[in-house]
Amino acid sequence: EEATSQPGASAPFALPLAKPGSPGYTVVTIVNPVEHPRDYVVWSIFSFFYGNTFCLGLAALIFSIKARDMKVTGDLQRARGYSKWALGLNVAALIIISKTIDTAIKKCFIAR
Repeated sequence: EEATSQPGASAPFALPLAKPGSPGYTVVTIVNPVEHPRDYVVWSIFSFFYGNTFCLGLAALIFSIKARDMKVTGDLQRARGYSKWALGLNVAALIIISKTIDTAIKKCFIAR
């Protein structure tokens, strides 16, 4: 059968088949790149300065720095653990500060 290609699409190609051990035989191993965990340092800094309710921002910043340190040293498993803690604490701080601001706004408008 003849392969047809559409405009803009890449043309089909064929590689010569060879037996293992014969000249021209190549083995290609595709390795998935290692995904480095995020450390959430910037978000933790904002949580520390603007949403430090119950010191969650400080705790998130500490875990973020630990995650970054573990990532630099190559211990990606521990970096992922610290990253999850930092993310959880940042989310908790965000929820608490959002609820606080929402309550303050509602009280301001309801009091009138």
